[in-house]
Amino acid sequence: MKNARFFVSCFNASPEFAASFKFQKSRGEGEFAVKYMLVAFNKEAESGEFFIEFEEKVWEHKLVESFQSQGAGQVTTITFANNDGGESATNALVRVMTSQKKSGDGYTRGTCPPALHAKALAKIEEAHKQQPASELDEKTAAAIKLSLETQVVKLEGIESGMQSQAVKLEGIEHGVCNVIPDYQQEIKALKDALVKKTAACDTIEGRLAYKTRTINQQDAYIAVLEDEKQTWSREKATLLNKYATLQDESNMLRTLKHITEVLSTTLAEERAAKRQRV
Repeated sequence: MKNARFFVSCFNASPEFAASFKFQKSRGEGEFAVKYMLVAFNKEAESGEFFIEFEEKVWEHKLVESFQSQGAGQVTTITFANNDGGESATNALVRVMTSQKKSGDGYTRGTCPPALHAKALAKIEEAHKQQPASELDEKTAAAIKLSLETQVVKLEGIESGMQSQAVKLEGIEHGVCNVIPDYQQEIKALKDALVKKTAACDTIEGRLAYKTRTINQQDAYIAVLEDEKQTWSREKATLLNKYATLQDESNMLRTLKHITEVLSTTLAEERAAKRQRV
């Protein structure tokens, strides 16, 4: 299938790979020009996600072969529907933009079409508006609220002077300072575990997608071979017909040659007989 826009995921990808990537045309006719490329990398998984738009439509399987020939592994491509108003392409672009922002490691080439870029930014902004407050902010606020409530209770029970009140307030402040770092450490550990789990899931998804792509490509190759087989059968039948025609013409020529020889012999005999009579 031919398309101009693709989402590509692969392993063995790096900023150097993206910067040097070229999609050569067949028969030495130059290369397919990249209109826009945005790439996000996962250093831990050594993988990359590409959003690519070419100046012209290209064959999907040829693009996969180009990635593989330049060292990429387990290459998976996704094309987008032409009748969804660019929705699927926008979602793919948002995914790469978000991944690039999270990892802080990416590559950009060319200029994104303004309409597509605006639509992607609008989706990201809407997602941020709907995103709930972070877990860290919630737990910190809860810890402070709990400490302040404790402070109020203790203040109400204080019957001694201002010195006793100051000691208890100091204890409350110390408790809050101890609670917040504990939550921060816990959240950091959870985030690190989530990053590793996500990387592992991405790796598994990439391998499954690669196997699916390989099966689809094999089916496509089998279909091409079937077409070539049918073409060869037709050409063979045509050649056999031509051979039969040539055989008929050859037999006719031999018959004509024989007739010519007989006529020549008869003519020679008649001439000899006339000379004898004379």
